[in-house]
Amino acid sequence: MTLLKINAVSKTFGGLRALDGICFAVQRGEIVGLMGANGAVKTTLFSIVAGHTMPSSGDAFFKGQRITNLRPDQI
Repeated sequence: MTLLKINAVSKTFGGLRALDGICFAVQRGEIVGLMGANGAVKTTLFSIVAGHTMPSSGDAFFKGQRITNLRPDQI
């Protein structure tokens, strides 16, 4: 079962494209790490998944339910 699916998520801040078409899925029982240098927009991606930041495009799903644009308390 897919717990978390990120589909073509992009985020721009003005003219800066921070995320560009990010896609991945996390299956039940999997442990996934996200690595990168400071400023590599890891926190931006997590903020989108948590509902604190809205993506410029793309969608996030949790247990098959679209969570894009839901408030953090709804996620």
